[in-house]
Amino acid sequence: MWHDQIVPLLPLVYFQKRYLEVEKEVDERFSIYYRDKAFRLWRPDLSDAEIQEEYLRLNKMRGAIWFDPEGEEIARSWREAFRPALEMIREDFVRHPNCIAFDYNKIGSYYNGSLIALGGHQFLALEGPLQRSIRRFFYTLLDSNAPLLVRLTPAVEKGIDKCAPYWEGRLEKTRLAIPRHLGQPKQINYLTTDAWEDCSSIGVDALLELVLQARALYDPAKGPLAA
Repeated sequence: MWHDQIVPLLPLVYFQKRYLEVEKEVDERFSIYYRDKAFRLWRPDLSDAEIQEEYLRLNKMRGAIWFDPEGEEIARSWREAFRPALEMIREDFVRHPNCIAFDYNKIGSYYNGSLIALGGHQFLALEGPLQRSIRRFFYTLLDSNAPLLVRLTPAVEKGIDKCAPYWEGRLEKTRLAIPRHLGQPKQINYLTTDAWEDCSSIGVDALLELVLQARALYDPAKGPLAA
């Protein structure tokens, strides 16, 4: 059981090994999955409606991992890949129980986050923290040695709480101060956009600007890009 205590951070070599394992697992799973699937070719002229339809289709595909075709929830205790997250779910530390990290690429047993290895680069996809899980969120950033955090989720969107405002009182331009139990807070690079609504697309200009800003601030040799 992981308690909200400050514990020694894991050595960076641990995560380098984990990313290699994740990359190998993803390649193997994708080769199996691709055998009997026909993927649609991406086109640069997709309309917002087509992008939304594609998103919903992929989201439905992901949902099928945890739900049967009729939408009935399958007993979570029967699914091996779900068991590592059961404790977090029981303790109400997961925002959406049907969107958890897989066992092979989860960041750990204390926070809902996925390790992603893509094209030789390393990423950390994190759930927007609840108020009660901000401390765990910060620990994850420290533990993984992430040098850059890109926030894509606002605190509130269309009247719905989306993410606890962990950044309030901790920002200085493009730097986020992450509190530590001992010593001074750790400063990491920080970018954000509120232009990407849930289940929607982002404007090309806004996306390009965000990507260029991230490229200017991110050094892959220092650790994974977290978002």
